[in-house]
Amino acid sequence: MMRLALAGALLGMALAVAAQQYDVLAGAPRTSLYLQADYTQPAAAAACDWHASGDEYLVQDAGRFGRGCRVILRLTGTINRAGAAYFMSVANEVSLRGHSVSVLALDSRGGDADASIDIAQRIRRDAVFDGVLTRVADGYDAICFSGCVIVFAAGYRRVAKLHPPRNPTLSPRPTLHSSDQYD
Repeated sequence: MMRLALAGALLGMALAVAAQQYDVLAGAPRTSLYLQADYTQPAAAAACDWHASGDEYLVQDAGRFGRGCRVILRLTGTINRAGAAYFMSVANEVSLRGHSVSVLALDSRGGDADASIDIAQRIRRDAVFDGVLTRVADGYDAICFSGCVIVFAAGYRRVAKLHPPRNPTLSPRPTLHSSDQYD
């Protein structure tokens, strides 16, 4: 009986440690947005040679950013209600300034499914996002988990590259995961 109790306690501790190691949202950064001119577009003139964080874009004079620019919008961090509201504010400003989004680059562990759905619906309904390419951001550490996949799927064109992990003892990991992978 003592062995069973000890085995149960050890199993419980092992599961608790494993759960801590696989909590993909632990310590995730807040939703961040970053905009830059899309230099691959033919209309990228001198007036469209700029970059800004979402916060800077919302508060700075519109004249700094030109008109009619195609932009790359990067979304990083956890997707939550505040992040979705932030995304909507930036999308509104993009529209008011006569810009459009050519690429939505994602690097997120996901988060709130409803917030992700709100962002995805905005992408599909707003002319600012017509023809937008969604992609997992460049780099070996870029990911798109959980609610991020909903936003990724909203793009008119989608690109996700699989990169091997930096640690050669690990097998290559896909950039996207199924809903039960970390349960």
